[in-house]
Amino acid sequence: MIKHTTRFLLLGNVVVGALFVIQLTVPAMQPKTFTALMPSWHRIPDLESATELSDSVVTANVVKIRKSALRIKAEGLPGNVDVIPGEIITLQVTSDDVRGKKKKGQTLELFHTGTSENQDGVAQLSIEHDPPYQVGEAYMLFTTTGPNVDVGGQQVRTQSIVSPEGRWKIDPRGNVSPMSDMDWAKQLDKKSVGELRSRAARAHAAAVAGQGKLKPPPKTRN
Repeated sequence: MIKHTTRFLLLGNVVVGALFVIQLTVPAMQPKTFTALMPSWHRIPDLESATELSDSVVTANVVKIRKSALRIKAEGLPGNVDVIPGEIITLQVTSDDVRGKKKKGQTLELFHTGTSENQDGVAQLSIEHDPPYQVGEAYMLFTTTGPNVDVGGQQVRTQSIVSPEGRWKIDPRGNVSPMSDMDWAKQLDKKSVGELRSRAARAHAAAVAGQGKLKPPPKTRN
Protein backbone atom coordinates (compact mmCIF):
# COMPACT_ATOMS: atom_id res chain seq x y z
CA MET A 1 0.00 0.00 0.00
CA ILE A 2 1.26 3.49 -0.86
CA LYS A 3 -0.09 6.49 1.00
CA HIS A 4 0.66 10.10 0.00
CA THR A 5 0.07 13.09 2.26
CA THR A 6 1.40 16.63 2.21
CA ARG A 7 2.64 18.77 5.09
CA PHE A 8 3.96 22.30 5.24
CA LEU A 9 6.85 22.85 7.63
CA LEU A 10 9.11 25.67 8.73
CA LEU A 11 12.27 24.59 10.56
CA GLY A 12 14.35 27.38 12.00
CA ASN A 13 15.29 29.89 9.32
CA VAL A 14 16.06 27.64 6.41
CA VAL A 15 13.70 24.78 5.70
CA VAL A 16 10.48 26.00 4.11
CA GLY A 17 7.91 24.25 1.97
CA ALA A 18 5.93 21.16 1.37
CA LEU A 19 6.94 17.86 2.87
CA PHE A 20 5.60 15.05 0.72
CA VAL A 21 5.17 12.06 2.97
CA ILE A 22 5.31 8.69 1.23
CA GLN A 23 4.49 5.65 3.32
CA LEU A 24 5.28 2.22 1.93
CA THR A 25 4.04 -0.90 3.65
CA VAL A 26 6.02 -3.87 2.36
CA PRO A 27 4.37 -7.29 2.60
CA ALA A 28 6.52 -9.57 4.73
CA MET A 29 6.23 -11.87 7.70
CA GLN A 30 6.06 -8.73 9.84
CA PRO A 31 5.24 -5.62 7.78
CA LYS A 32 7.34 -2.50 8.25
CA THR A 33 6.65 1.06 7.23
CA PHE A 34 9.17 3.42 5.67
CA THR A 35 8.38 7.12 5.47
CA ALA A 36 10.26 9.59 3.29
CA LEU A 37 10.00 13.37 3.57
CA MET A 38 10.95 15.48 0.56
CA PRO A 39 11.26 19.09 1.77
CA SER A 40 11.78 22.30 -0.11
CA TRP A 41 15.19 23.32 1.23
CA HIS A 42 16.78 26.74 1.17
CA ARG A 43 19.67 25.83 -1.14
CA ILE A 44 23.06 27.48 -0.73
CA PRO A 45 25.19 28.32 -3.78
CA ASP A 46 28.71 27.77 -2.35
CA LEU A 47 30.77 26.97 0.73
CA GLU A 48 31.45 30.62 1.50
CA SER A 49 27.72 31.43 1.66
CA ALA A 50 27.14 28.38 3.88
CA THR A 51 29.76 29.75 6.28
CA GLU A 52 28.24 33.20 6.40
CA LEU A 53 24.72 31.83 6.97
CA SER A 54 25.90 29.69 9.88
CA ASP A 55 26.20 30.39 13.59
CA SER A 56 28.77 27.62 14.00
CA VAL A 57 31.07 25.62 11.70
CA VAL A 58 32.58 22.61 13.46
CA THR A 59 33.75 19.05 13.08
CA ALA A 60 32.08 16.69 15.53
CA ASN A 61 31.40 13.04 16.35
CA VAL A 62 27.94 11.60 17.00
CA VAL A 63 27.86 10.26 20.58
CA LYS A 64 24.13 9.90 21.35
CA ILE A 65 20.73 9.93 19.62
CA ARG A 66 17.47 10.62 21.50
CA LYS A 67 13.91 10.58 20.25
CA SER A 68 12.07 13.87 20.14
CA ALA A 69 9.42 15.68 18.12
CA LEU A 70 8.64 19.10 16.78
CA ARG A 71 5.13 20.39 17.54
CA ILE A 72 3.78 23.13 15.30
CA LYS A 73 0.40 24.86 15.09
CA ALA A 74 -1.79 23.36 12.39
CA GLU A 75 -5.46 24.31 12.30
CA GLY A 76 -7.76 21.45 11.44
CA LEU A 77 -5.64 18.71 12.95
CA PRO A 78 -6.45 17.15 16.33
CA GLY A 79 -5.61 19.73 18.98
CA ASN A 80 -4.63 22.10 16.15
CA VAL A 81 -1.12 20.68 16.40
CA ASP A 82 1.00 18.72 13.93
CA VAL A 83 3.73 16.53 15.35
CA ILE A 84 6.85 16.04 13.21
CA PRO A 85 8.97 13.11 14.46
CA GLY A 86 12.56 14.00 15.12
CA GLU A 87 15.70 13.29 17.09
CA ILE A 88 18.25 15.13 19.19
CA ILE A 89 21.71 14.26 17.90
CA THR A 90 24.36 14.86 20.57
CA LEU A 91 27.78 15.46 19.07
CA GLN A 92 31.18 16.06 20.64
CA VAL A 93 33.05 18.88 18.95
CA THR A 94 36.48 17.77 17.68
CA SER A 95 37.82 21.12 16.42
CA ASP A 96 37.39 24.74 17.46
CA ASP A 97 34.47 26.48 15.78
CA VAL A 98 35.48 28.45 12.67
CA ARG A 99 33.06 31.15 13.88
CA GLY A 100 34.42 31.05 17.43
CA LYS A 101 31.33 29.90 19.37
CA LYS A 102 32.20 26.28 20.13
CA LYS A 103 35.42 24.85 21.52
CA LYS A 104 36.95 21.42 21.01
CA GLY A 105 35.52 19.03 23.60
CA GLN A 106 32.18 20.81 24.00
CA THR A 107 28.89 19.21 22.97
CA LEU A 108 26.44 20.25 20.29
CA GLU A 109 22.73 19.36 20.42
CA LEU A 110 21.42 19.08 16.86
CA PHE A 111 17.74 18.72 15.97
CA HIS A 112 17.22 16.30 13.09
CA THR A 113 13.82 15.81 11.47
CA GLY A 114 13.19 12.09 11.01
CA THR A 115 13.90 8.89 12.88
CA SER A 116 16.82 6.52 12.51
CA GLU A 117 15.26 3.48 14.17
CA ASN A 118 13.72 0.74 12.05
CA GLN A 119 12.12 -1.88 14.25
CA ASP A 120 8.89 -3.86 14.19
CA GLY A 121 6.09 -1.41 14.77
CA VAL A 122 8.39 1.64 14.48
CA ALA A 123 8.57 3.51 11.19
CA GLN A 124 11.83 4.85 9.86
CA LEU A 125 11.34 8.40 8.64
CA SER A 126 13.99 9.89 6.39
CA ILE A 127 14.38 13.33 4.81
CA GLU A 128 15.78 13.67 1.33
CA HIS A 129 19.43 14.84 1.49
CA ASP A 130 19.38 14.64 5.31
CA PRO A 131 19.45 10.91 6.15
CA PRO A 132 19.54 9.41 9.65
CA TYR A 133 22.64 9.81 11.79
CA GLN A 134 24.45 6.92 13.46
CA VAL A 135 26.50 6.90 16.67
CA GLY A 136 30.21 6.95 15.85
CA GLU A 137 29.90 8.95 12.63
CA ALA A 138 31.99 12.09 12.13
CA TYR A 139 30.80 15.25 10.39
CA MET A 140 31.67 18.77 9.45
CA LEU A 141 28.54 20.79 10.18
CA PHE A 142 27.36 24.31 9.35
CA THR A 143 24.60 25.04 11.87
CA THR A 144 22.16 27.73 12.87
CA THR A 145 19.65 28.16 15.67
CA GLY A 146 17.22 25.25 15.84
CA PRO A 147 13.94 24.74 17.69
CA ASN A 148 13.56 24.27 21.42
CA VAL A 149 12.16 20.75 21.81
CA ASP A 150 10.90 18.58 24.64
CA VAL A 151 12.99 15.56 25.62
CA GLY A 152 11.76 13.59 28.63
CA GLY A 153 9.86 16.58 29.97
CA GLN A 154 12.82 18.96 29.62
CA GLN A 155 13.28 21.69 27.04
CA VAL A 156 16.46 21.33 25.00
CA ARG A 157 17.86 24.23 22.98
CA THR A 158 19.13 22.88 19.68
CA GLN A 159 20.98 23.77 16.50
CA SER A 160 19.98 22.70 12.97
CA ILE A 161 22.01 22.38 9.79
CA VAL A 162 21.57 25.41 7.52
CA SER A 163 20.65 23.08 4.61
CA PRO A 164 22.00 19.84 3.10
CA GLU A 165 24.97 21.99 2.02
CA GLY A 166 25.81 22.28 5.73
CA ARG A 167 26.32 18.56 6.38
CA TRP A 168 29.50 16.74 5.32
CA LYS A 169 30.36 13.22 6.46
CA ILE A 170 34.02 12.62 7.33
CA ASP A 171 35.56 9.24 6.52
CA PRO A 172 38.39 7.58 8.54
CA ARG A 173 40.97 9.17 6.21
CA GLY A 174 39.67 12.66 6.97
CA ASN A 175 37.97 13.19 3.62
CA VAL A 176 34.44 14.53 3.26
CA SER A 177 31.32 13.47 1.41
CA PRO A 178 28.45 15.95 0.95
CA MET A 179 24.81 15.25 1.67
CA SER A 180 23.94 17.88 -0.95
CA ASP A 181 23.40 17.03 -4.60
CA MET A 182 24.41 20.50 -5.81
CA ASP A 183 27.21 20.56 -8.38
CA TRP A 184 29.60 22.68 -6.32
CA ALA A 185 29.26 20.31 -3.36
CA LYS A 186 29.84 17.25 -5.54
CA GLN A 187 33.07 18.84 -6.76
CA LEU A 188 34.34 18.83 -3.17
CA ASP A 189 33.58 15.14 -2.64
CA LYS A 190 36.63 13.31 -1.20
CA LYS A 191 38.43 16.57 -0.45
CA SER A 192 40.11 16.78 2.94
CA VAL A 193 38.18 18.21 5.86
CA GLY A 194 41.17 20.48 6.44
CA GLU A 195 40.64 22.06 3.03
CA LEU A 196 36.96 22.75 3.79
CA ARG A 197 37.83 24.22 7.20
CA SER A 198 40.44 26.49 5.60
CA ARG A 199 37.96 27.76 3.02
CA ALA A 200 35.32 28.32 5.70
CA ALA A 201 37.84 30.19 7.90
CA ARG A 202 38.80 32.47 5.00
CA ALA A 203 35.14 33.16 4.24
CA HIS A 204 34.46 34.04 7.88
CA ALA A 205 37.49 36.33 8.03
CA ALA A 206 36.31 38.09 4.87
CA ALA A 207 32.82 38.54 6.34
CA VAL A 208 34.22 40.01 9.56
CA ALA A 209 36.30 42.42 7.46
CA GLY A 210 33.16 43.44 5.58
CA GLN A 211 34.24 41.78 2.37
CA GLY A 212 31.95 38.74 2.47
CA LYS A 213 29.05 37.95 0.15
CA LEU A 214 26.51 38.19 2.96
CA LYS A 215 26.22 40.05 6.23
CA PRO A 216 27.35 37.93 9.20
CA PRO A 217 24.45 36.57 11.30
CA PRO A 218 23.57 38.72 14.35
CA LYS A 219 25.10 37.77 17.67
CA THR A 220 22.81 35.76 19.94
CA ARG A 221 22.60 35.85 23.69
CA ASN A 222 23.68 32.71 25.52
